[in-house]
Amino acid sequence: MENGGIVGVEPWAVVIVVAAAVLVLTSLFLRTRLPAALVLLLVSGSAVAVAAGGLLAQQGVTFADWAVALPVAAAAAAGHVRLLLGRFGPPPADVSGTVSPANDV
Repeated sequence: MENGGIVGVEPWAVVIVVAAAVLVLTSLFLRTRLPAALVLLLVSGSAVAVAAGGLLAQQGVTFADWAVALPVAAAAAAGHVRLLLGRFGPPPADVSGTVSPANDV
């Protein structure tokens, strides 16, 4: 690589690895600690970045590939995390002010 980057590492590979790390970290550890809107933004945004890195790695990618892959990745990742792992955001509090573990799903 002549542009001063890490020798032997393509930029699209860095995008995929960093975005996948953010996606896993957000999905597994930050999903119930951050506000729901922020979690949705992080999950969808990192999925879009993974898809974009995959498209950058390919030759002959068309506009249609970009137009379909990015929105589908955002929606699919958010839905996937929500269905498999549970709600986004902190669990709701009871009337007494305590958090009810039964309301997590």
